[in-house]
Amino acid sequence: MDGLIPETESQVIALPQSPRKRRRPALSCAECRRRKIKCDRKIPCDPCRKANSATCTYSPEGLSSLNDHVPLSLTSHGHSPLSLRDASNEGTRAFRRDSDPEVLGHPATSDSFFDDTTSTSGHSFSDIQPGSGQNVSRHLLQRVGKIEKILSTVKIDGQRTENGKSRSPPARGLRGSMSKNRYFGHSHWMSAVAENKSFMCFDVDFDDSDDEMKMRNKELETAINSALYNCKVMARAIKSAQFPQWTIWGVSFQHTMPDRTVADELVGHYLRTHESVHRILHIPSFQKEYAQYWANPQTTSTVSLIKILLVIAIGTCFHQGPDFDSRRTQAIHWVHTAQFWLASPKEKNRLHTACIQVECLLLLARSIYNIGADIIWNHTGSVLRTAMSMGFHRDLKHSKRYSILHKEVRRRLWATILEIDIQACLDSGMSPMISKDDFDTEPPSNINDDEIDESTATHPGSHPLNEYTQASLQIATLSSLSTRLEAANLVNDYRVEISYEAAIKLGKALVRNYKEHHLFFARASQDISAKFKPTAFDRKMFDLKIQRFLLVLHRPFAMKARDDPRFYYSHKIYLDTALAVHSTPSGSLLPTPDSDNSKVEDDYTRFRLISGGFLKEMLIHTVIIIYQEMIMPLEQELPGFFPDETKSSRGPYLSLLQDMIDLAQKRLEAGETAVKSHLLYSIALAHINAIENGTPVDDAMAEAATSSLSQCQEILKRKMPSTTTTTLEAQFSDEMGQVPDMGAGDMDFSMQDWGMEFEPSDLWLFSGWPLPSARDSAF
Repeated sequence: MDGLIPETESQVIALPQSPRKRRRPALSCAECRRRKIKCDRKIPCDPCRKANSATCTYSPEGLSSLNDHVPLSLTSHGHSPLSLRDASNEGTRAFRRDSDPEVLGHPATSDSFFDDTTSTSGHSFSDIQPGSGQNVSRHLLQRVGKIEKILSTVKIDGQRTENGKSRSPPARGLRGSMSKNRYFGHSHWMSAVAENKSFMCFDVDFDDSDDEMKMRNKELETAINSALYNCKVMARAIKSAQFPQWTIWGVSFQHTMPDRTVADELVGHYLRTHESVHRILHIPSFQKEYAQYWANPQTTSTVSLIKILLVIAIGTCFHQGPDFDSRRTQAIHWVHTAQFWLASPKEKNRLHTACIQVECLLLLARSIYNIGADIIWNHTGSVLRTAMSMGFHRDLKHSKRYSILHKEVRRRLWATILEIDIQACLDSGMSPMISKDDFDTEPPSNINDDEIDESTATHPGSHPLNEYTQASLQIATLSSLSTRLEAANLVNDYRVEISYEAAIKLGKALVRNYKEHHLFFARASQDISAKFKPTAFDRKMFDLKIQRFLLVLHRPFAMKARDDPRFYYSHKIYLDTALAVHSTPSGSLLPTPDSDNSKVEDDYTRFRLISGGFLKEMLIHTVIIIYQEMIMPLEQELPGFFPDETKSSRGPYLSLLQDMIDLAQKRLEAGETAVKSHLLYSIALAHINAIENGTPVDDAMAEAATSSLSQCQEILKRKMPSTTTTTLEAQFSDEMGQVPDMGAGDMDFSMQDWGMEFEPSDLWLFSGWPLPSARDSAF
């Protein structure tokens, strides 16, 4: 190996190195060295003390050289070496009190790092002699180093970080509910049921898959579940008749389009209501597209036709007339048609703005008609990722490739997707799939639709925010998005529970935002000279989006207010918000001249009657709150509570419960097939009345349950298809449960139970559906 090294190099290597001159240790503190002033080498030094410097530190070499002088310097200030050690131990004990493992999430063994008497090397700190400066400095540095190591893995909010990633301590419980292979997080209304089990006369078993009612009285439970099963049989038969026939799809579904007069009415319903709440379409562009369809239906692209059908389907919700049942069934067919069109092959060809509009319209329609409404969170994630893959999360203000109209439509669609996502998160009890740091898209401009079109080359400029436009409602909703994202993350975090301080802070921010925009909308609705005004439906929908977050934020602390009056504020907000949800706005739709004025309902009343989704869940949640407010003092017999004297104060609550029973009955008559809401409301009201009147509770609940199920059965029988009842019951009463449940909440859109496979041999199914191209991307 020596021969491989050149002679000259080996000689250089062999040269002895000259000894380096040892550098003189710096005895001044770091701050005095930086300022280049004289240091008296005290701890702390006089210059740092006069300058109120927070740090007066010495290098390890300088500290070891100063240790021999520490007793003298400390003595001059009236302290001793022992007091320095005691102060160090006292500081350590104070840190350990502030860093309780129960609070910070440390295991119990972490206390060994802060032992007051034993160091990590096994020697007692008291064994170190005052004169051994090197040992003192070494042990102090070791202790400080270990404290810094622990602090580097701790966050102030009680979470730990490892490798730069946030990690929370394990949850003490499930912090959610499991039902039918589904996990429902803390914001789902089922959690409210679970938290009120001790006060409720009925129960929902989250771990049971038979979907039966659980009652305290077992005889009553058996009778109710038997009648409930009969209602389920009829409900499945009704839903199966509403499901579209597979064989007509792909051949021609244009024949299902209603005539022009009816279509115009339904499109008008949508543009008046949901389009102002969720900005999906550019109205002038859509009206042009809609007119082109009626001028020449055969040349209309499939994506335009699907878009028109979904708009009509959503508008059908507000249709009032004797033919509503048939219109509703047809609307459900269109929703399924759009769903399976989006699931067809060549998905890559549908990556353009028009298909994102179809996706958003489909999400709204599924929520309204309760078609898998409780699993919309899954579909929302797909839409969100598709939009991000198309760059919707990045603002295009510096791009010259896209027109002014295209940029504005993208901003509106992105805001709509974010809103649908955060609402779906609360519906399923899941955390949001995006944070405010994942996008930089600017809010939509505060302009009206007629101010821009395809030929606009220069942006017209936004109106002041205090001037109402067609985009004002979306801008107002978007202004609280960051607060609601934070609230949804904290409420549905399965690792840690939200703190009361965080709930109060977020709740106040939401209330502040709500009050500001509520007053603005009230003034705008009274402005006579305004071109556009917010309707009562618009204002109510804005209120609901804020109120449901207040409910989930304050619910855990409102429950604690029963035993701890410190949480009374949350109880007050919780109850007031529940009552506000049930308030109905003034009429937003004037009766038409040829209609019966007594039967015409305003937009929100009609929407509450027909819609599923988040509104239905909010109504259930608030009824549980009101029931709890009445039943808790009656059953617990609280000190100082006088049932007879306070009976009049419960009158409004009882009236509200009765109104909800009537609403549940009307919803059944309007097409809903779920009977549990009517049943639970009836039992709850009977429970309260029985306690107030001093009558047997079990008998009252049994009578109410029997009466409720009897009424529901009569309504469902009238909704049954033309097939005889006996035949349908035999078809859907298989004891082994082999017949798939066609329920809206259990619908499987993968179609595995229907023998349909999207293989190449099945492409004939979509032969009549031309895939859209870039030129079909209309707004």
